[in-house]
Amino acid sequence: MAGDAALIGRSTHDADEIDRAVLDGADYVTFGPVYDVPSKRGRLQPRGLAALAAAVARAAPTPVLALGGVTAARASKLRATGASGVACIREILAADDAEEAARRLVAGWRGAR
Repeated sequence: MAGDAALIGRSTHDADEIDRAVLDGADYVTFGPVYDVPSKRGRLQPRGLAALAAAVARAAPTPVLALGGVTAARASKLRATGASGVACIREILAADDAEEAARRLVAGWRGAR
């Protein structure tokens, strides 16, 4: 319905889900939660940076976005795993100034080497 211009992503939490997403032709995948988040507590354990790096390698060349506990202070560590980007909710929506929070997130991402 959306045509070729739409990008289709899939949320993943483990290797099997990554494999299915890639086989199904997802344009990108999110992987997480990388860090502890209240919405997943008791349901999904934080995956951590090493698991994110493994997800990036497994999904290649499909881009992987880090999800779960993403903050500006953590952005450079997330990028260092090889992730193509981040996805977040609380870091921006819970901020007093959403635009400034987004700017800090981008600055944190760009600061990674």
